[in-house]
Amino acid sequence: MSRSDYHQLAGSSLQAASERRFPAFLGPVSESTPINATPYLCQWQELLTGQLLPGQSRHVRSLGELTSELGALGVSAQVILIGGSALSANDEARDLDAVMFYLGDQAIDWESVRARLGAAHIQGLDVRLVPVDVDPVVLLKNALFFGALYASNDRVRAGQRGQLLVDCRERV
Repeated sequence: MSRSDYHQLAGSSLQAASERRFPAFLGPVSESTPINATPYLCQWQELLTGQLLPGQSRHVRSLGELTSELGALGVSAQVILIGGSALSANDEARDLDAVMFYLGDQAIDWESVRARLGAAHIQGLDVRLVPVDVDPVVLLKNALFFGALYASNDRVRAGQRGQLLVDCRERV
């Protein structure tokens, strides 16, 4: 299945998930698939419109700026997994939790990257970085860990909260 076909299929669940504040599953678990359940898939431009995360425009705008700035430092976002309270909040959440899966240049200035991530944290972005050009076990371990982390909190039982997976490969 092509990437565009997959996005089209997954997109049919995206609006319903957004309207319901991103539950882990839109229907019974027995009827759920990777297409119609968490993480819900969207394109970079869909995220930036602000319609998927109403009330989170400041965080989304800051994430867009951070993504561009990290790209200039050699950290090229491929996919971003967003989770936490920003997906379930009606008003602006305290922060936005995200994992940026990236391809990196050989000459990444890690000191500058760390400084920019620190500044982003002060602005309410809790962004972690995971390279995609690593051993598949390392990549999957990180992806599954952050998915499980974002699915739960002190008030929501594990597995009850959904996530948003943003495809960043066609950023403008």
